[in-house]
Amino acid sequence: MANVYRADHVGTLIKPNFLLTAQVDFAAGKSDAAARRVAEDAAISEVLVLQKAVVMSIVTDGEYRRAHPDEPYVNALEGLRRFEAPSRSATLHSAYAVCGTLRQTSRLAEREVSFLKDKTQSPFKICLMSPSALALRFYRPGLTEAAYRTVCDLATTLGDVLRSEVSALFQEGVPYVQLSSPAYHALFEGVGANVFHLPVKNPAALFEELLAIDVTALNGISKPSSATLAMQIGRILELSDASDRYERMAVRLLEQLPVDRVLLEYGEPREHDFVSLKALPAGKMAVLGLVRSDDEPEEIGAVIDRVDKAARMAEEHNLALSPRRGFCNAPGRDVAAQLQTQHRSLLRVSEVVQQFWGLEL
Repeated sequence: MANVYRADHVGTLIKPNFLLTAQVDFAAGKSDAAARRVAEDAAISEVLVLQKAVVMSIVTDGEYRRAHPDEPYVNALEGLRRFEAPSRSATLHSAYAVCGTLRQTSRLAEREVSFLKDKTQSPFKICLMSPSALALRFYRPGLTEAAYRTVCDLATTLGDVLRSEVSALFQEGVPYVQLSSPAYHALFEGVGANVFHLPVKNPAALFEELLAIDVTALNGISKPSSATLAMQIGRILELSDASDRYERMAVRLLEQLPVDRVLLEYGEPREHDFVSLKALPAGKMAVLGLVRSDDEPEEIGAVIDRVDKAARMAEEHNLALSPRRGFCNAPGRDVAAQLQTQHRSLLRVSEVVQQFWGLEL
């Protein structure tokens, strides 16, 4: 059985200034790969200590080896080309696009694993994007059709890539792999499909097709029973739809995704009644993204009250807790202040877990 990991987080963490500088200098040709690697190693070592100090159940490297979210895929796949896309949402769209048949030349996350295995005794997770999310990020109308006629064709190919990579990660002893898909929220019931700028006649049907592709890829993953496979379901900030649509979507995903746990993103208390948790299958966990991650976290009592409300819809032993979203450097904001906010948010998750569930982290 997969570990419960009560005190979880989405995976990305705030980068310190020295790491940002090293990665910018490398991109500008001012330093070499060795100097960038030294900075990444130092930053990861520091953030592993932080996560252990606040008693997180699971740790990550903060995705510090990725100068941008697409780097693992761009480095490993031929057929991607860089473009500028300033008018598009960075959450959903990439500056890269598929311009030819994809050919994998290296692993996606292999270099991240070896350092984590050497530097920490804590359980750690590796985070990647789902096939559907990657396909929607990299599909560019007028360019990609020459190699992949539809987004679903591209997603199918990327599903093969992800299935192979995740299986290899588990074979190497990675205890926890998380895939993420913010795209589900935009496509469900067709409400937000316009944010993708795709010529789609039936976006609700596209949601069903892409979900089926993701399910097929996930079902093909070779995983030991002790390992954890998760899907993180984010919200699209550009969409201000009523929360019941997110709840309806969560029901579908909880029922259909063949994963051990689903990470859900919740907003302010008035927006959610947690009714979707009634659909949580036996043996599957829901990670409640309840703790504010971009500002001062809620008081302990307020978070506990919400966890208790969620526990009326699902067994409390099938629930875990995390910050609402992943942490990322906000342009124009002081990095030191962001690091302090991150620390308080992670600490609040751990505090609530220890008070609500006891010492079972």
